[in-house]
Amino acid sequence: MAIRNVNIIGCDTAVDIPQLMQSWNCQIHHWLKYYVMLRWIDRTKDRRVVQAFPIAMSFFMSLVWHGFWSGNIIIFMGAAACDIIYKNLSRAALIQSLKAVIPRPIYIALWFPINRFIFSFLTFSFHF
Repeated sequence: MAIRNVNIIGCDTAVDIPQLMQSWNCQIHHWLKYYVMLRWIDRTKDRRVVQAFPIAMSFFMSLVWHGFWSGNIIIFMGAAACDIIYKNLSRAALIQSLKAVIPRPIYIALWFPINRFIFSFLTFSFHF
């Protein structure tokens, strides 16, 4: 069994930001999810409620690993904010009703460029 770190096709075809982050650096994503984020989850809350603190802590741990440079702070805290916002929006009743009405190809055609722009804007600071 080979260790796969980057799912290239998954990165290139990801429709949303959480899916893109799952495809990039797969082993680290797995470790952060199961050893950092899930330890902070309050199990007394409803599973449908997005808990922002555990998500932010996993991105903060990645920030600590990469270093406290301004570009790193922007990308990791911005990605945490995008992840939390996307998960909250995707559970909203309005978005669920729109998903039921809009055909999947049109939904992908609308959200793919928006998500790419947001993620590209955030990762641009990573290079400085």
